[in-house]
Amino acid sequence: MSLFGWFGRGGRSTEVVHPAKMARPSPTPRTESGWPRLREPPRPQDSALTEMARQWHNALQERHRPAQLCALYPRLANRLALCWGDPALASKVLDDLVVDRRRNRTGFPPAVSQELIRLRLLRPAPAAPSGFTPLWDASSMACGDR
Repeated sequence: MSLFGWFGRGGRSTEVVHPAKMARPSPTPRTESGWPRLREPPRPQDSALTEMARQWHNALQERHRPAQLCALYPRLANRLALCWGDPALASKVLDDLVVDRRRNRTGFPPAVSQELIRLRLLRPAPAAPSGFTPLWDASSMACGDR
């Protein structure tokens, strides 16, 4: 199935599931990679939404609000809310969440994945500046030369 297959259906793609009914995927311990040793221990402030994240969530249009992301992964919602004002940074963070670069990862539940993709499409990356430099200034050209 394509990542963007839910777009053609029209309307809301999934119903919002209460967090108690939908559990986070349990991480599989990978001792050979050393990630558990390198990962920081969870912080108390990462287990709840910040006020900034609540305001960010409420400022989005209702169809773009990531309810499942905020309920299941408040740390990620806090991070997105913090960088949402910078389009380049927000698109980079969303790219890192949507694209699996480390392989063999469990991934997000489908509802959370769809919300992340929807947010990624809502916040496109700014166009990269071109390295092209014109040889002349268009304002100094005669009318017939334009």
